[in-house]
Amino acid sequence: MTGPSLDPRWPDGSRHPAPLSGEAHVWRAHLEAPGWPDESGLPGGERERARAMHSRGAGRRWAASRWALREVLARYLGVDPTTIQLCTSERGKPRLAAPTPLAFNLSHSGPLALVAVTAGRQVGVDIECIAPGRDFVALAMRELDPGD
Repeated sequence: MTGPSLDPRWPDGSRHPAPLSGEAHVWRAHLEAPGWPDESGLPGGERERARAMHSRGAGRRWAASRWALREVLARYLGVDPTTIQLCTSERGKPRLAAPTPLAFNLSHSGPLALVAVTAGRQVGVDIECIAPGRDFVALAMRELDPGD
C-alpha cells in the first residue's frame, strides 16, 4: 500500500528514517487529501470504529489517520503498512503488537493528524482544531492524566 504524501506542505521525509536516542520525529498528515485507502483494509476493530463514527466524513478521516500512522511506522520498520499489527494499552493508546524500542503517538483533529516517533522512550503529541467557545479546560481534564 502506498498512501498519498503525508502532507504536501511539509517535506515528505525519509523512506527509511531511524530515530536517534533523545530525538523525536513529528509527521503531519492531511486526512482529507485524496488517495488514502478507506476503512475496508483496516483490521476488524479499527474498521468497525471508523464505520461507527457520527458522520461518513469523520469515519473517513479516522481511517486516514490510521493509514497515516501505518505509513509512518512502516517507514521506520521497513515493512508494508498493511502488515503493521497494533494493539491498545489499558488506556486505549495504540502501540505496536510486537516488542520494539520504537515508540509513537497519534493525534488527529479535523483534517489533520500528527504522528510523533522516537526510540527508547515514550512520546506524546496533541493537535486540536480551534473551535470558538470550546471548553479546553474540560477537554484537558478529560483527556490528560494528572500523573503525567
